[in-house]
Amino acid sequence: MKYISKYIDSSYTLKPEWGMGPHPLFLDIETTGLSAGRSMIYLIGSARPEGDKLHFMQWLAEGPEDERAVIKAAFSEITPETTVITFNGETFDLPFIERRAKRFRLPYTFDYNRSFDLLKKLRPLKKLLGLPRCSQKSFEAFLGMPREDKEDGGALIRVYWDYVRNHSDQLAHLFLIHNEEDVLNMSGVASLLSYRPLQYGELSAAELIETECADGALNAALRVSENVPVQLDFSRSTLRGRIRNDLLTLSLPISDTSLYYFFKDYKDYYYIPEQDTAVHKSVGEFIPKEQRVQAKKETARVKKCGLFLPCAGIIRPQQHLYREAPGAPTYLSLSEIDPEDLGFWNAFIREDLPMILAGE
Repeated sequence: MKYISKYIDSSYTLKPEWGMGPHPLFLDIETTGLSAGRSMIYLIGSARPEGDKLHFMQWLAEGPEDERAVIKAAFSEITPETTVITFNGETFDLPFIERRAKRFRLPYTFDYNRSFDLLKKLRPLKKLLGLPRCSQKSFEAFLGMPREDKEDGGALIRVYWDYVRNHSDQLAHLFLIHNEEDVLNMSGVASLLSYRPLQYGELSAAELIETECADGALNAALRVSENVPVQLDFSRSTLRGRIRNDLLTLSLPISDTSLYYFFKDYKDYYYIPEQDTAVHKSVGEFIPKEQRVQAKKETARVKKCGLFLPCAGIIRPQQHLYREAPGAPTYLSLSEIDPEDLGFWNAFIREDLPMILAGE
């Protein structure tokens, strides 16, 4: 068995709020196939944050007879307090290791460890980030992370068996660098978790830097609680936005039009056709019968003219929802909100923004 150990500078920080715990360990394996019953583990790589560096380790089986030693050595770095961080590891790496360990009658399991599968955490961000697929290399490309390795794990199986026959350092470099970059780049890929608060309504705005009505839109610049690694521009039919570092900018189109506020309890209202409005029956009783009819869902309404902003349909105190017809997109009246109020923007980015991002 060959053991490699080195310390590598890391520019990425794992944030406590991501839930990786105080003892994270990045882990990745290379195998001779997809079936743990018919294939072996020939390489295990891991990295542990230590200060501003990553302690990177690899265990290489120089032949099938070394597989047991490789598994045993890798597990020597894992304690019950360790959070094992992988990319698709809960589906592949961890079950594969456990099954191979069982074959060698090694008492190793991940049952007592916290597992953190980056693929499961990041897959919901695919649409927001505009990625074609959810491979680790796709996430790395979004971040602009360079890679020396050009191979995939399947293509390296033949390379490994050639290495077993002649122990060429040149061949070994191909699968060693592939595994090394898979492991080390996970710490960078983890930084994409910074976008989750944007999608799930967990951002908070600490400062309203600027707000203005210009070019037919209400524009705002906000200092938010998250600092993202790469600028992200996003656009929906009802808004445009950008987040860069901890600066979030939003642009909501302003509509100068007439919309309706619809009463939910429409059976309690009369509709006055001449005025295209509805009044409560307690008032409508004083209107001649020939001038009023029982209101329906479509006519239990009052019209409002003015400037409107798109929203996600969340009802808040002192605000009404306006629309063209029942079930149509909802709007806020610009006259009923204070664009200079940080509380309004906090409510918008926590509640409306996630629903708008998910809606198209």
